[in-house]
Amino acid sequence: MKVELKNRDMLYVLSSLGRKSGKIFSVKFTKVNGEERQIVGRFGVTKHLKGGVRTALPQDWVVYSIQDKGYRTVKPDAIKSIKYSGVEYVFNQ
Repeated sequence: MKVELKNRDMLYVLSSLGRKSGKIFSVKFTKVNGEERQIVGRFGVTKHLKGGVRTALPQDWVVYSIQDKGYRTVKPDAIKSIKYSGVEYVFNQ
């Protein structure tokens, strides 16, 4: 199922759902350098933390990427689509 959204407020709802449930999701976004990227990952993974200072901004998403086996930062404003629980949410910019 595919849902097109014009309002980006749904990003924060999906973010909070993902953080609470720990379910795997997919996110497509544009990196800072302009390259498009897709990550399959989840929130809440703490197994591979090494300590130190978080360098991501508070509004940025820190996602554990299953393919890369590492943490990745995603800027919410750059997100194009999210697939969560079998539903793809596409954000029109």
